[in-house]
Amino acid sequence: MQTELNSAYAQVEYLREVGEELPRYHSWIANMIHKAVPVKEGKRFMDFGCGAAVLSIIFRERFGILPIAVELDAALRHQCKEAGFEVHRSLADVSIKLDVIFSSNVLEHIEDDVQMLCELRNHLVPGGRLILFLPAMPILWSNMDVTVGHYRRYTRAELRRRVTAAGFEVINCNYKDSAGFFATLAFKMLSGAMEKPSIRSLKIYDRWILPASKIGDLVFGRLFGKNVFLVATAKPN
Repeated sequence: MQTELNSAYAQVEYLREVGEELPRYHSWIANMIHKAVPVKEGKRFMDFGCGAAVLSIIFRERFGILPIAVELDAALRHQCKEAGFEVHRSLADVSIKLDVIFSSNVLEHIEDDVQMLCELRNHLVPGGRLILFLPAMPILWSNMDVTVGHYRRYTRAELRRRVTAAGFEVINCNYKDSAGFFATLAFKMLSGAMEKPSIRSLKIYDRWILPASKIGDLVFGRLFGKNVFLVATAKPN
């Protein structure tokens, strides 16, 4: 992970701003992840690429689950430790097998994502659950993707193919944030050379656009969305 993660990923201050200005967005992601975990599942969770630990904090405070974390950036790793989490620099530093690995907006920063998916599978017990939330739809590619260090945006079909090639069985894979798709498309068309949304636009998105997406996703989840959400189980090696 250290050598293959796009160097532009280290947008620490922007990640902190996003964490503060998108509370409904992160709560929505955390709820989706939690609902994708069977009740009988064990308690060994990992937040892969935890960033500022926003999701891990929600899991601890809302669900009583304390994930371990992996985070490459030293400043964010320190922040996670200060928040009370066990955090590692890479998967290689994690010695236990896990029941659930969840990851939000991380895999797109890794050049060889299939190899990373294989490594994630190797850290799961057989039948363990992988849950991914990622940027979707190549048509939405913009200057913002370049700025934050993305290698790609995923389609449902392509993500399923890559996850299956890494030794997982896909349970479901659907697009999310249908209203956000149009907001992101408008940003791409109208923003010119702007590299990322303003704080004001993030607040508008969190308050008004996201609620519309929750309704729209029920109808359009197989067709389009700003993101894609995948749940899979690890096959035995």
